[in-house]
Formats: sequence, structure tokens, C-alpha cells
Amino acid sequence: ASTESFRIAICRTAQALPSNPMSCRLRLRFCDPADGESDPLARQSLEDSAFQGGALERGAGPVAISEKCPKFSRNGGQLQARQVAWYTLWHHKVPLPAPGSLRLLRYRLLSAFIIVGLSLCFVGLDAWLPLNGSGYWMAPLGVYLMFGSAMECTALLRPSPYGPIDRPALLGCGGIILAALIPVYWPLSGSPYPSDCLLGKLGWPMAAAVFALVGCFAWQLRNYQTGNRCFERAILSGWVSVYFGLCFAFWIAIRLVGDSGWGLCLMVGIIVITKFSDAGAYFAGRSLGRRKLCPAVSPGKTVEGLIGGMVVATLVSWLYFCYFAPLRFPGGQVNCHWLGIVGLGVLLTVAGLLGDLLQSIFKREVHAKDSGRLLPGLGGLWDVTDSLLPAGTVAYLFVVADLIHGPGQP
Repeated sequence: ASTESFRIAICRTAQALPSNPMSCRLRLRFCDPADGESDPLARQSLEDSAFQGGALERGAGPVAISEKCPKFSRNGGQLQARQVAWYTLWHHKVPLPAPGSLRLLRYRLLSAFIIVGLSLCFVGLDAWLPLNGSGYWMAPLGVYLMFGSAMECTALLRPSPYGPIDRPALLGCGGIILAALIPVYWPLSGSPYPSDCLLGKLGWPMAAAVFALVGCFAWQLRNYQTGNRCFERAILSGWVSVYFGLCFAFWIAIRLVGDSGWGLCLMVGIIVITKFSDAGAYFAGRSLGRRKLCPAVSPGKTVEGLIGGMVVATLVSWLYFCYFAPLRFPGGQVNCHWLGIVGLGVLLTVAGLLGDLLQSIFKREVHAKDSGRLLPGLGGLWDVTDSLLPAGTVAYLFVVADLIHGPGQP
């Protein structure tokens, strides 16, 4: 093999290949037989390169492909000929264009339009048809997004060395989500949620999180043997349960703050600020980015992008809570301290970044680009909710600190 051409052995039969090579993505992972470790730099450089077709030798057994590859650097030099390339071929229902193309941008805009339109429908129902309570309509949307993200997370682990953790992780996550919904649907019993309840509104999911953690370890006890990764599976399943479940619980707590309309307005504002922060960081990084923020995890993240996201988020936070929210609740019902405005902009950007990096680390560990294929151009649900998951917890702390105060808020 040379540095420009590699013969790649496919561990699939010819029948497994789709007829249209443009409907595939080629994932390459270079490893050195001498030390048995993968080369992260080469993997980052070649990851998600579009497969344009090659010389296919179809047969009853594995298929071999000769594909021209550009030269890639490793520690300042060319890739060595003794390196071996392995890959996983993923089939997609729609052709995926090369990263950065206009077609990919159209896919992303279409997926974003669908998500925003669906979300606005639920927001409108929750605002104008409250059904004698708060969050009746937003809760199902949140369950779909958060529980769907947890499902994608567990699906990524199935082919990994850790093995499947779907049942304990999703059962635990579902239990926490159901516990968080108790204050939302309590009025269906005919009486409002008791204000003197010792568990409050977050005590239910917190207690459920403890049971989920213990239950995930108990689930693995029957199969435990030294060295069979049961301990790692228990930790991973417990983490999935608590992370997605409790983040959902904090969003529900925000929805229940103050009067019905104020909780919804607060929740929408936090989502808007977080997503504008993502957009500001992206465009600032593309135009001004020079210094890499965390190249081993996400090579595209830059320090300039982070600062740009903070500036945009702070500006949007000021516009939303100082101009839009007072229009919705006039008469001085909305009071925002300047620390709340600036702090939301800065900390929601940091929280969104950490949620994104957390997901990136997870996907790199299992050698995946996207969490799913539900949304062309964007990936899966977790690729959309990654920044929103921790943002709800940060925003709720600002509400508790009374840096942002609205009608009906204690």
C-alpha cells in the first residue's frame, strides 16, 4: 500500500452494500499493527469523508475496495505504509452530501424548520389550551425529545465492547421522567398540587434517580464476573438514566415556575438563548476562529467561537428579558438583574458547549459521527438536544437565585 491508495477489506458481504454508493458514508479508522492503537489524528482527518465509489470486486465473501485517498499528515509526516485501514460502512435512506456543501445546508435548514415548527405548535397549545394546568402539552414534546435522546445514546453502545444497556438505562430514565411529571398532571386528580408537599416538585425525580442508579447496578448483579464489563455497563446505564432523566426534570421545574404563562415564557427564552448561542459560536468560529478550544474532542470548536457565542447569547438574553418579556407581562411584572442577563448569556453558552463536548466524547469512544439518522443534515435527536440538556439546570439556578423574576414567582 502507498500513502495515496489503500486496499480496504470490508467485513460485509456484497449483498449488504447499497446499490447507490452516494447513499453511504465511509468511516475510516487507521491503526498501527505494531502498537495496536488507533491514530486519532488520521481518524479525525478522514472521518465522514464521502464515499464516491471505487473498484468493487463483488463476490460471495467480503468485498474489497480500492479507493484513492488524499495524503494526510501524522505528526508532521505522511501516513506510514504499514498502517492498516478499517472502516464501518453506514447506509442512509437519503444521499448525504459532503460536509460544507450547499445541499447539506439545505438538509440542515429543512430539519431545523421541522423541529421549530413542531415546537411552536406545542408552545401554542400550551399557551392557549392550558387544560387547567401548566405544561400539559409541552411535557409530551419534552418526553419525546429527552427519552428519544436517551434511546439514541443506548443504541450507540450496542455494537461497542460494553454491549447493550438499553433495558436498565431506559427503564431508569423512564422512571425519572414519570416522577418529574407528577406535579404536571396532579391537577387531573381534581385538586392542585399541594404547596406544602415535603418532596416539592423536584423531590420526586431526585428520589427516582437514586432508585434508578441502584437498580442499574442490581440489574447487572446476576451476570457479574470479574472482567466481563458488568461494572462498566452498570455505570453507563446509571449515567444515561440520571443524565437524561434529571435534565428533563429541571426543564419541567422551569415550566412550573410562577404563573402558567410566565413559566412557558421563561422556558422558551432559555431555549432561544441557548440555540442562538450555538449559532453565534458556529459563525464566529467559522469566520474568526484561530485557536482550537478542545482539538482532541471537537476540532471545530475554537476560543473565538466560544466568545462569539457568549456575546450573541448575552445580547439575545437582554433583548428577550428586557424587551420581549415585559411586552408579554406589562406593568413591571418582569424584573431582571443585570447579573442575570449577563450570567445567562455566559453560563448558558458554557453549559451548551459542555453538553456538546460530552456528546462528542461519547461518540468518539464508540466511533460514531451522529447519534442517529432521524434528521438529515443534523443527525439524531441527541444532536439537537445536546446543548439544551444541561442548559435547563443552569437556568433553573438563576430562577432560584431570583436574578430573573416574573409574575407568580415566589
